[in-house]
Amino acid sequence: MPQRKVSVINHYAFPPGSGGITRNFDMFSRLRGWQPHFYAANINHTSGERMTVDDPRYTLVPIPSTRATESSGSSAGLPLPPAPEPAP
Repeated sequence: MPQRKVSVINHYAFPPGSGGITRNFDMFSRLRGWQPHFYAANINHTSGERMTVDDPRYTLVPIPSTRATESSGSSAGLPLPPAPEPAP
C-alpha cells in the first residue's frame, strides 16, 4: 500500500536540531502510513537567526527581515494592521 502524504504548514515549526519546539515534526513523523512534508519560516522568531535544514522533508520559506526582528529578535514590537471597517 503506498504511503499517504500530508503537508504541514506552520510558520513556527522548527526543524529537528534547530533548538526550538519540534512538536509538529515529532507528531507527524510518527504517523504510520503517512509521509509528512513541513513548510515553515526560515527565521527563528525568538532569536532572529536564520535557520537552515538538510532534511528533505522540510521546506523553509524565506521571511523578510524587519528592523524589529533584527534589533530585538522578536516580531512582538511590530504594529498590528488596521482593523477592518464594520459592515454597513
